[in-house]
Amino acid sequence: MLDFLRKYLLHCSIALLVIVYTVGIVLICNASGDKSIIELTPITLLLTNLVLFINHNSWSKRIVFSLVAIFILGFGIEVIGVNTGFPFGEYSYSTILGLQFWSTPVMIGINWLMLVYAGVLTIHPYIQNIWLKSLITGLLLLLLDVFIEPVAISWNMWTWKTSDVPIQNYLAWGIVAILLSLMLGFQLRSTHTNKMAPIILLLQFIFFVILGLCG
Repeated sequence: MLDFLRKYLLHCSIALLVIVYTVGIVLICNASGDKSIIELTPITLLLTNLVLFINHNSWSKRIVFSLVAIFILGFGIEVIGVNTGFPFGEYSYSTILGLQFWSTPVMIGINWLMLVYAGVLTIHPYIQNIWLKSLITGLLLLLLDVFIEPVAISWNMWTWKTSDVPIQNYLAWGIVAILLSLMLGFQLRSTHTNKMAPIILLLQFIFFVILGLCG
């Protein structure tokens, strides 16, 4: 059994997440206002991260340190944002994303980690220039946030003080994504790959685009 999983790890990983996200889309699109299904978001995020990182091909202390730093900084900037309104604007989280410290869900730090890692490792095989790689990753994640915001707001994951999502949020999101991508980019070597990274990034786009259409 273990030999089978090792040999077909990528195939099993893709199949598992495609099933999970497809079921999620179907249930959420047919929820008719029932928000109980959306409360499974933390479990889905943890599962997605687990599948993503077990497919990383070459670990080192430098990689682990950079990933921990991305989580801490991603969470930290959200703590600052929620409690000061800088740099994203004035917003607040509900309890849907689970455990919170300083009014900020721990899951939001994990989400930053997942998206930055998936974005960088998606671009990494094709572009070796760290600055360009980080810029493209930041723009990709900025585009993803455009699709995330209306879905998250409609399901009360977070709310903005203003009626519309401020442009400030998108600018800050892109800048933070670029900076966090640089942290990881400097630690990567040409041999580092993760074939699940583009799959998971694509699943995020498909998931939020379809839910946006359903809403």
